[in-house]
Amino acid sequence: LLRPTRDMDGFRQQIVVTSARAGMVAALHSGDGRVLWEADIAEVGALETLVVAPWSVSVTETETLLVALGRAVSGVDRGVRASVIDGFTGKIMMDDVVVGDNLTVVPVGTYERETRTQHAFAVVVDDTGPNYTSNVVAMLPKEASGEASVVKSLESIVQWKVTEDMRSLVGIKMGVGELWRVGISGTSSRKKEILEVVGRDTDEAMYSVAKPIYGGGILVKSVNPNAVLVIAGDGENLGVTLFDSATGRVIVSQEILHARGPVKGIVSENWAAVHYWDSDAARWTVSVIDLYHPQPDDLTVTALLAGTYRSSGNASPYGPREDLIVDSATFRVKFAASCLA
Repeated sequence: LLRPTRDMDGFRQQIVVTSARAGMVAALHSGDGRVLWEADIAEVGALETLVVAPWSVSVTETETLLVALGRAVSGVDRGVRASVIDGFTGKIMMDDVVVGDNLTVVPVGTYERETRTQHAFAVVVDDTGPNYTSNVVAMLPKEASGEASVVKSLESIVQWKVTEDMRSLVGIKMGVGELWRVGISGTSSRKKEILEVVGRDTDEAMYSVAKPIYGGGILVKSVNPNAVLVIAGDGENLGVTLFDSATGRVIVSQEILHARGPVKGIVSENWAAVHYWDSDAARWTVSVIDLYHPQPDDLTVTALLAGTYRSSGNASPYGPREDLIVDSATFRVKFAASCLA
């Protein structure tokens, strides 16, 4: 018999939660909900935002480090606070503050340092003027500024930002400024305002590149790592648009009639989902959009399952727009969602 303290199947996990108002990061036991550890991030008061991300992973040590990234808009330490936390004990290993106004944190990939895979973040100052420029003022950790892979990532990063009137989306390249601007509109006579903008998880893994369909055949997933989901509404209808954040190109756009917020959205692999209130049905609803490309001539189910298929270029997830297959579905749900994951 296994002792009660053992967990051979790995079901006992810790759930990391954050509270920006309290400036606190805590870990809860997934089995009984008890508090395993707490870390006080904001000693000077509440934060406007607080998120937790991976910091570094060691291949030789049983250690997991997290980084808590908080932003304060007032006080002596206004700016960005980065606290590195031991994921097992909650001990704060490092604490750094970058003071300034209009600061945001942008993940810029990973790099190898000895036996560790280190995540890098850029602290960016945003100019809210008409040019929408973004410039890097600091790197976390500081050693990342000299890494070639990080420098290359910075040169290719394009941020997106919603304009003050909530009716346009702007693409901003680091150190260059505005690259593109797209106005949000719909088929209804009333002007729409942007309600939600959601990007893809940069660390997301895709476990299959295709989907078998009934009756035989394969559809190839159309995956765009730069996809951004924009949900806009006018109080009566919703407009749902997938953009390519690198170019500002519209991938697909749909109008959802008799729908209103509050809304939640998510983008993952080749699909996007929107949670909203259907005024006609008086029910909470989730609409899903799936994007595919037709099966290439040289792609077979056997080769796909065996992992021996090598694309000749026809199965690229960035295929031409004219062959894009859009599949959509709608589901009724009982409750309002606080988030989609």
